Amino acid sequence: MRIAVPGTLDELNACLGDAAYPAVIGGGTMLIPQLTRGTIAPDVLVDLHRLPGAARLRTSAGATTLGAMVSYTTLIRDPTAPPLLRHIAQGITGGPQIRNQGTIAGSACYANPASEMPTALVASGAIMRIAGPAGTRSCGAADFFDGAFTTRLAPNEALVALDLPASTNSPDYGYCKIKRSESSWPIATATALTSGNGMLNLVLGAAVTRPVTITVPPEISTLTVATIDQAVEHQGAEWWADELADIGYRRRVAIVALTRALASLQERIVKRDRP
Repeated sequence: MRIAVPGTLDELNACLGDAAYPAVIGGGTMLIPQLTRGTIAPDVLVDLHRLPGAARLRTSAGATTLGAMVSYTTLIRDPTAPPLLRHIAQGITGGPQIRNQGTIAGSACYANPASEMPTALVASGAIMRIAGPAGTRSCGAADFFDGAFTTRLAPNEALVALDLPASTNSPDYGYCKIKRSESSWPIATATALTSGNGMLNLVLGAAVTRPVTITVPPEISTLTVATIDQAVEHQGAEWWADELADIGYRRRVAIVALTRALASLQERIVKRDRP
């Protein structure tokens, strides 16, 4: 295995195009253990550290761009970062080691159903910037996640940046995470944001194989399991089960997470409007 450290997008595209089985490394919190165990055996390890702006968080006209190497700690320390993402980054499982090393782009690419960030990226309307031999293309976060541990990335493509709209900088959001212990992966996560058309976007994660969006009127105060089931089926997702919880338990917990996220959003709006 050889290591490539491209310094430009053109060099990155060339590296990806020349490799038969490349592996792209950012923070490496998931990739390095796989390499150590021999789970994967790439012919080229493509390191993104030298890409221009890879570790930068940039805000322009309210919109935010996260480079591929932006870590959870970068989000936490930057006051211009989107409030929802900063909030979630502060509670990432794994302690300071993971927050310092793990990247937002890496979490998206790994697409673990239980990860917190994919759900937040879908709720935020993030646009994923993807590089590859054919050049750079864009993909909405809602389409990027294809299922458990699968995305719309081709084997010779890399996620190089994430663009978040100005609406993501709103302080009005709701979030809920349910997990068994401080050190465990979540069993269900839920994010609530107000969409541009005045509706509420509730996004469910961890309990399903890919983030699922449920759009409801702002006056809604209760949700039903049937409504959630319909959204899961309509968006091509499935309920998720692992060693932490089975499907039945996750279905029951999902409605609790969504209801709490909705209540959290409504509480923030009330506090903001209170004279």
